[in-house]
Amino acid sequence: MKEEEKRTVISRKALITLTLSFFLVWIPLMGRIDLVISVLAPFPCLWRFLRSFRIVPPMHRYARLAITLTVIAVIGGYFAATRSALSLFIDLLAGGTSLKFLEYSSQRDVFYHQLGIFFLAGLVLVFNTGVVMIFFLPAVVFLYLLTAVFLESCLDFRGAAKVSAVIALEALPLAIAIFIFMPRIQPFWNSQIGDTSRSGFTDEVSTDDLGKIIQSDRMVMRVSFDPGTEIPQSLYFRTAVYPLFDGRTWKMSGRSSDLVKSLDVRIPYFVDAPGPRLTGGKRGGYTVFMEPGMDHFLPTLLGSSECDTCIYLRQDDVWLSKRKVMQRESYRFSIFSGIDRSEERPGYFDARLRRSGSNPRTRQLAIKIRNESSSPEDAVARFLGYLKAGGFAYSLDVEPDRSDSAIDHFLFRTKTGYCSHYASATAYVLRSMGIPARLVGGFVGGTRSQDGDYLTIRENNAHVWVEAWYAGTWQEIDPTALINRYVVLHGADDGVSDAAAMGLAGRAYTWMKNMMDDISFSWARLVVNYGLDEPSSGGVRSRYAGYFEKLVKAGIIIIGFILLTMLAVLLISSRRKSEPFAAEVSRFEERISRLIPGLTRETGETVRSFAERAAEKAGEENAGIIRKYWNVLYDCLYRGTLAKDEALRTLKGLRRSIKGRAAPKGG
Repeated sequence: MKEEEKRTVISRKALITLTLSFFLVWIPLMGRIDLVISVLAPFPCLWRFLRSFRIVPPMHRYARLAITLTVIAVIGGYFAATRSALSLFIDLLAGGTSLKFLEYSSQRDVFYHQLGIFFLAGLVLVFNTGVVMIFFLPAVVFLYLLTAVFLESCLDFRGAAKVSAVIALEALPLAIAIFIFMPRIQPFWNSQIGDTSRSGFTDEVSTDDLGKIIQSDRMVMRVSFDPGTEIPQSLYFRTAVYPLFDGRTWKMSGRSSDLVKSLDVRIPYFVDAPGPRLTGGKRGGYTVFMEPGMDHFLPTLLGSSECDTCIYLRQDDVWLSKRKVMQRESYRFSIFSGIDRSEERPGYFDARLRRSGSNPRTRQLAIKIRNESSSPEDAVARFLGYLKAGGFAYSLDVEPDRSDSAIDHFLFRTKTGYCSHYASATAYVLRSMGIPARLVGGFVGGTRSQDGDYLTIRENNAHVWVEAWYAGTWQEIDPTALINRYVVLHGADDGVSDAAAMGLAGRAYTWMKNMMDDISFSWARLVVNYGLDEPSSGGVRSRYAGYFEKLVKAGIIIIGFILLTMLAVLLISSRRKSEPFAAEVSRFEERISRLIPGLTRETGETVRSFAERAAEKAGEENAGIIRKYWNVLYDCLYRGTLAKDEALRTLKGLRRSIKGRAAPKGG
């Protein structure tokens, strides 16, 4: 085994901080890294720790090579068939960073390992912009600096922590200035990458899918209303419209579905996006802070307009984002008291009904009600009355029915279900009467923040209702509200729970969750979306336009250069004052001068040359020690094959073992 492979090139203190930084960035990425890699990642780290205590023998380079090639082959072969290109890249980077624990042949390997960990930290920042970054980013930076200090000096933890804190604090003003004044790169900050799980509604929805959604407590969005905005008691946020029904699934129209799909392949900002035809005045505005996972769909209130970064579908009266909502995004809307919905053509509904399942009893009920009604309004009222007086109940615990007679089964047998059952049955009955009807998917209700500044919408607020065409326009009908009004106000998951039965622990949990929502919302509004406002919104970036903005940027660059120069000067001066090797070499020279009177190191003479002269004049036993002293110093400073704290201990022992006159006091 080579001599350098028998030595360690990293101190235990540096190994501990490096390992902590590795796991600090590893844990947030575990959901994106393959399970096999996540399970095997700690083993190289464990081996490195055992090696630092000399418990296990060093690993041969061919063994390291074999392990590395095996991992690459497995990831590149097996995982490539099941993972996306980005996930495969993350797997390779994470696996390679973990395997780097096996190879510390020189300090250059340690540096490369630090670099890999820093890249992983960058991936964490790309995928997560939540409030947890307040704690994550400073911790990563501090551990990174602490490792660098341990690698370059023999300070104890207290001294190294002080140096790291000073460096971080000196860089903090520059970091704050860059964050405030430099332009944010929006396509990167809101990059459409990763396997972000989808949430809410897509271009089709079935009863079973919605049942899973409304039992989730996952955040969908937060809505902040402008002061003075008229807010109705029941808030219906439209997301998607489904006019097509095949007996099991409701789907968007072909035209709308094709447009949604085309946004992924066309350049989104060149898509024509005319707004709705407004017939009434503005009555306020609101901002939607979307969580990732909704693709292009934007839940909005009826009558919303004036969103420059959105696409409006007049046929459905819904809004779409021009890019997938894969990171936190904010959208600004104005609300108008009236819109022209005449272009939402209902002409094809009756023909489509022939391919929407076999429900003979429901059709007979529809014909009976139609024959007894004097108008479409009367027919709708009669059917809603049938639901209200028919012994129907609201429940999320419903077995899925995939038969062609699911609506018959619901209306005449179980009489129990949630919003999608009631809305689907209502739309089917109305269309059997000849009244054009469709399903509307979205969210209803929400939770007010503790201070009332915003509304929180979760997946358990997901809801579907009906729109029917009569009296020359689309009329909103919510049959679920007849059965359980609480659902419309508070959400499905809350609607099936007994709020009065919540004990002290339940109320404390609710209070804590609301408080964390307030913190997360403030973070998203003030930090994540900071500087990304549209020019019309009066954001910070709009204050510095044209030449003045360029002057501000130039000033920040100059200030940053000055701060970096000051930092470099401080680091160099502090290193000169506390360089441990310079102090040790000075004591070595003093020891040699005591051993050989009159022998001093000349101006410009290297340590190696001085040691050679001293070895020639010293005795045979001392000559070997002096030459070994130089070899240890050379291995540490120039070859990088020996850790600095270990080298200093060895040098100190060699210096003290030189026989002759006593060493000076204080050595």
